[in-house]
Amino acid sequence: MPKYIFLDTNNWIYLSNGFNILSEKYDELHLKIFDLIKKRNDDGSLIFLVNDIVIEEWKRNILATQNQIKDIENKFKSYQSTFKAIKAFINEDLKEYSIIDSKLAESCFEKTKRHKNHVNEVEHFLLNSTVKIDIRDNVKIEATNLALAKKAPFIGEKKNSMADALILLSSIDYLSANQVIKIPKQTTDSDDEIIIYPESYFVSSNAGDFSSTENKEIIHPDLETILNRTNTKFYHTLGRLINSLEKEFLTYEEEFEIEHVDDSVYCEICNCEYFPTVRFSEEFLIPDENKGSNLVNQLKFQFDSTNNNEYKPEDIMTSVRKANCVYCGSEFIECDCGELNLIESFNTPFPCNGECGTVFVVNANVDKKGTINGEFQYKIIKEIICKGCEEIVEALNDEGLCSDCENGL
Repeated sequence: MPKYIFLDTNNWIYLSNGFNILSEKYDELHLKIFDLIKKRNDDGSLIFLVNDIVIEEWKRNILATQNQIKDIENKFKSYQSTFKAIKAFINEDLKEYSIIDSKLAESCFEKTKRHKNHVNEVEHFLLNSTVKIDIRDNVKIEATNLALAKKAPFIGEKKNSMADALILLSSIDYLSANQVIKIPKQTTDSDDEIIIYPESYFVSSNAGDFSSTENKEIIHPDLETILNRTNTKFYHTLGRLINSLEKEFLTYEEEFEIEHVDDSVYCEICNCEYFPTVRFSEEFLIPDENKGSNLVNQLKFQFDSTNNNEYKPEDIMTSVRKANCVYCGSEFIECDCGELNLIESFNTPFPCNGECGTVFVVNANVDKKGTINGEFQYKIIKEIICKGCEEIVEALNDEGLCSDCENGL
């Protein structure tokens, strides 16, 4: 499932102009952060929520997005002045002067060009790669009530915190209305539901309005219950959030998916589209009549692995995995060809969906009430087709008929 992030307008501006709220200086960290954001947005891992207030405030503060460019240009002018003073003081016409002067101008041009492109990319991302959400009337009413009660974010030095409040509340409202997953509890005597929200994060560096007075990394107590509605987490800086998520992406999602790419799939029976619900067992061996067919029914014998003239258990076995859907309870068996096969009935042979020729039978002791007693017994059998019903069966009589056809059933 994707993770949802919503930022106050200041963090969009910091993302563009490189202002580091912690050091209170301009640095290059925002370039790396934005590269990670684009990467995770493109692969669907992160979704950013914005509303009209964020976009309008961005446009109104467009000059602030270029503060780092101004900072670079001011430093260039300062370095040039210092360099000219050094040349005048030494009073020698050295070739190195022109080289350094040229390198200084070249570096300034490259840096300003790179950061201008970056600002344009952030703006394009904000306007075209985010999810635009509405500010509903119930959100405006709740924000007004917070203001009247003088609760956060209406507690800081800002004269008007309504915009910040609406950014937070509209995002929580959007998640509550559109991204909630309700899963019925698997009990016959209860109508209760399991409520699941996607992971979400609110970022605001406006500590005076949103942070606890004791710790700026913790949301203000007035707003804690609001974030708890959707289990949203609070971060004071975007850089710290992205760094935290990137560690999780790298160590959990990417590496796990590479190592276990087929270990978690969507169930075709219940069609649960929100998250993969099928879980696999470890591989295990089952009897295979296509391997040493005369010995499959003699597994009770102890095979001597030291005697080359006798079969080992693995010589007449095939490795498979069983699986089940944690939501609807459907049972599957995975063929060694990689195909996942639904177990629709017990004690009846069925072919692999992958058309590899493998035929399974899952035997179970089922009583008249349909209760399964004991464990399933998995087996691969030879493909034997009855001449009467033309179904795959485990055994035929001398006339090529299964027991049902032989008895006229």
